[in-house]
Amino acid sequence: MEDAELDSSELGTHSYWQQAYIKEINNFEENGDPGDVWFGEDSAMRIVNWICKCGIDKDTAIIDLGCGNGYTLSELAREGFTNLLGIDYCPEAIILAEKVAKSEFPDLKFQMPTNRDEWLECSKEFEKLWHFPHVIGAIDGKHILIQCPFNSGAEYYNYKSQFSIVLLALVDAQYNFMYVHIGTQGRISDGGVLQGCSLKRMMNEKSLNLP
Repeated sequence: MEDAELDSSELGTHSYWQQAYIKEINNFEENGDPGDVWFGEDSAMRIVNWICKCGIDKDTAIIDLGCGNGYTLSELAREGFTNLLGIDYCPEAIILAEKVAKSEFPDLKFQMPTNRDEWLECSKEFEKLWHFPHVIGAIDGKHILIQCPFNSGAEYYNYKSQFSIVLLALVDAQYNFMYVHIGTQGRISDGGVLQGCSLKRMMNEKSLNLP
C-alpha cells in the first residue's frame, strides 16, 4: 500500500480560529458565555495544579502561548499568581480573553503595547537597563525540534540538519514576551519568518501605534 499524504485539517488554519472566536465574542457579549476550553477544563486544571505544586514564587513570570479565552491564566490568577501573560496568534482570541478576564482579573495581560505612550515606556526601560536608546523591543528566533512530519520532505529541515519549527519572539527590556509567532517551517530564516508573520503585517499597516 502506497503512502498517501494526509489531508490538512482546517483546525490548522488561521481563518478557522478567527471565525470561531468571532462567534465566541458575540456569544459572550450576548449571553456571558466565556466559550470553549479547547483542550478541556480537566487538562487545563492539571497544568494549573502542577504549577502550584512546583513551589515557584507567585510573582514568577508565566506565559501561556495559545491562550485562547484565557481560562488557564484566570485559574492561575485565582491561585494567586500575579505575573501572567497570554499570547495567541489569533487577535480575536485576545479580544475574547480580555473581555472574559476584565471583571474578575483586570490585571491579566494578553497583548503587546497598544499605544504610543506604552511603547515609549518600553523604550525608557531599554535605555535605563541596557543603555540602548530608541529601542522598543528585542526580537529573535528559536528552533523548536520536532519529528519529521509525514511526507514533508525537507520542508522542516533546518541549517543545523534537524527538523524544527521556528518560534519568533519580541521581548521587552526585562525579557517579558510581548509577541510570539510559532509554527513556521524550520528551513525558513528569521527574516523570512518575520516577513510572513502578523507583526510584520501590523508594522506595514502602521497599526502598532509606534512612536
